[in-house]
Amino acid sequence: MPGSDSPLGRGWVMDAACTSSDPDLFFTKGAEETEAKRVCNVLCTVREQCLEDILRYEDRVGDRWGVAGGLDRRERTALVHQRRLLVHQRRLEAATDEPAHEVPE
Repeated sequence: MPGSDSPLGRGWVMDAACTSSDPDLFFTKGAEETEAKRVCNVLCTVREQCLEDILRYEDRVGDRWGVAGGLDRRERTALVHQRRLLVHQRRLEAATDEPAHEVPE
């Protein structure tokens, strides 16, 4: 959840569903983590913007914690790896002019 001192984009933050939730909710495990994901995935209208901003931020700082953009840290790490693999695959295809094997989405 972005705070007032967040390095993340500010344009969408005021519309984020998490701004009316306890910030600690987004740094828990188990049932509370499930509730944090529900806030993001069901109630939030700016989830995609949040996810993209948090991925850019985490790429710079190299650390992932809590729930943001509807995903926990493991899910965000997997998404980053999947995106990097897709970029690599596309570069190989462009270099060889042949389609590579499909990457599951």
